[in-house]
Amino acid sequence: MVMFLNPLRALRVDRGLSVSELAGAASMSRAELVAVESGERMLTRDQAVDLAQRLRVDPGTLAAYVAA
Repeated sequence: MVMFLNPLRALRVDRGLSVSELAGAASMSRAELVAVESGERMLTRDQAVDLAQRLRVDPGTLAAYVAA
């Protein structure tokens, strides 16, 4: 069986981070990050920048998760 991970989750898993560890980098709760990873919630620009820094990616990589 092939599993397709949400790109944000794939980055998190690739970096060896737990949901709690990554959420803490953006001052988010674990539940908030789970909601973003599942497509139920969007990030603020500031949260996207904080997550991108922790994931070591360009903030534009997370643009699809930022509320307009």
